[in-house]
Amino acid sequence: MSKVVVIGLSGESVFLNVDHFNNSGETVKAIDRFVEPGGKGYNQALMLGKLGVDVSFITVLGDDAYAKECVRVLKEHKVKTYVITKKGLTDYAVITTDNNGENHVIVSDNLSKSITYSDILKYQKVIDEADIVLLQLEYPYEVTKKIIQYCYEKGIKIVLNPAPAKIMDLDILKKVNVLIPNEFEVFHLIDDEFANIKDVLKELELYGIETSIVTCGSKNVISYHNSKYKEHKVEPIKAIDTTGAGDIFCASCVYGLSQNMNLDSTIDFAINASRLSVTKRGVVESLPNLNEILLAIQDSDKE
Repeated sequence: MSKVVVIGLSGESVFLNVDHFNNSGETVKAIDRFVEPGGKGYNQALMLGKLGVDVSFITVLGDDAYAKECVRVLKEHKVKTYVITKKGLTDYAVITTDNNGENHVIVSDNLSKSITYSDILKYQKVIDEADIVLLQLEYPYEVTKKIIQYCYEKGIKIVLNPAPAKIMDLDILKKVNVLIPNEFEVFHLIDDEFANIKDVLKELELYGIETSIVTCGSKNVISYHNSKYKEHKVEPIKAIDTTGAGDIFCASCVYGLSQNMNLDSTIDFAINASRLSVTKRGVVESLPNLNEILLAIQDSDKE
C-alpha cells in the first residue's frame, strides 16, 4: 500500500447553524452550536485514515488543552500524528452554515503563521518514506514552496489543493503532479486572465502539470489529463452542510491514486465520497467509510 503524508493546518472549529447569512449590520441568532477539530489538512488526513490508508500527518499545535483533542481524534482515525508544538493557542475557525447547507468560514491562524521549513524537516524521515505528499496553502507560502521543491527533488508525488486561493510561482507550480483546486481557486493560480476553466487547464498543462481536477460545487467536476478535457457529472443531493466536502474530495482522490485507480474511477470515487459527506453536519461525523462509498457508486451505476 502507498504511504501518504499530509502536511497542514489543525485547529478548533466552532460551527454555528443559522437560518440565513447576516447582511451588513444585521444580527443573526444561531440555531445551534457544536465544536470539533478541523483545518483543511486535518480533514484530509482524517478522511484518508477513515479509508484505511497508511497516512501520516505533520502539523503544528499549541500548548493549550484543545491540542490534545486534535491529537485524540486523529489517533481515533488511525492517523500517524507528528506534532510540532509551539507556545500559544491552537488555530481557531468559526463556520456558519445556512439552511441551504452553504457555509462561510473565518479562520484565526494563530500558530500556523509561525511555522517554518525547519520545523517541518524535524520529520524529514517521515516525508522521505512517502509515496504521495498532500499539501494545501494554509501554511506560509514560502514554507510550502520549499516542501514542494524538496518532494520534487526526492521524486515523491505531489498533490496540491491550492486553498486558500493564491497566485503561485510557475517554477514551483510546474513541480506539482496533481492539482485539485475549486472553480474559484483555479482562476487565481496564474497571473493571467482566462475566459474559462478549459483555457486555464490548457495553460497549466503547458507548465508541466500532469493532471488537474477542478471541483465546481454541486454542478460537476472537470478534469484535464493528457490534453483531454472532461466534465464529470455530479448527481444532485439535498445538502445539510457542505463544510469539508472539498477536503473529503481531495483526500478521496489521493486514495484513488494510492490504489492505482484510473482517473475516471478516482474522480467517481471522490464525487461519491463528498456527496455522502454533505448529508450530515460538521466534518468528523460526516466522513463516509469505504463500504458506504462503494455502495453509493454501485447505486449510481444502476441508475
